[in-house]
Amino acid sequence: MTHLIEGIHFDKFSRHGEHVHFYGANGFPTKVYRSFINLLAENYTVSSLHNRATWPNQHPPKKLNWSIYADDLIRYLDSYIKHPVIGIGHSMGATTTLLAAIKRPDLFCKLVLIEPAMSSPVVSKLLPLIPFQLAKRIQPIKYTVKKPAQWRSEQEFYNDCRQRRVFKRISDENLAVLAKHSLYQELEQLNTLKFPKIWEARNYASAPNIYKQFAKNTLPVVAIRGKPSAYFSNKSWEKWQQIATNTIFQEDLNFGHLFPLESPQKCAALIDNGLTLLKNK
Repeated sequence: MTHLIEGIHFDKFSRHGEHVHFYGANGFPTKVYRSFINLLAENYTVSSLHNRATWPNQHPPKKLNWSIYADDLIRYLDSYIKHPVIGIGHSMGATTTLLAAIKRPDLFCKLVLIEPAMSSPVVSKLLPLIPFQLAKRIQPIKYTVKKPAQWRSEQEFYNDCRQRRVFKRISDENLAVLAKHSLYQELEQLNTLKFPKIWEARNYASAPNIYKQFAKNTLPVVAIRGKPSAYFSNKSWEKWQQIATNTIFQEDLNFGHLFPLESPQKCAALIDNGLTLLKNK
């Protein structure tokens, strides 16, 4: 079992106010969210466990299940945080925060789930049955496997991202933060993705459906979404509203699945508003 070390496996960004843990999306190292996290850190004690894909010397298991990330979070909170936290997660980080909260609700006081990633009930049952070599023909797995893993410079990576449709709503300033924290360089070698694309692709190939988990959850929740997308559909949003209890639903359709990166300020404002509504409920 890996011993968790600050600066390598997790970061602490502030040490005042109520405890918040932030868990990021598939393919995105923690510090990519620095602009968003800085806003949270103004009012909260914020920490963030790095996804195990970015830990040193890690390789994806043959059978990957997102519960592994929930278990990592449980171990981190159990070992390093002595108070129930507000669990804030984005995309895969939201989904795995929910999974952790169902296993160990005592570690959390409330949840903020931003665009929780999932597959449909049918697809979630089929994906584990499909060999990864076949799954690689399906988007977004296909694109992820084929995309570059190395760039000659941070600027080249930035230019590549700037041309991609998925990043079109991210400002130049926030995209520069993303580029800076997405790569590492060893000696004179090329700049390489901190979040290896094989992990990212395998995560897409093992995305669960979490309708049952929405219903099982006993903690108060702030649910946040942007514009419907392949990663979080309008159907999932509507289903969530039908089955969840003690949940405040917030949305801003001017932004997409990468809402916390596209507009850190507006996403943080929705969180504050949602938490206030929960308190007054």
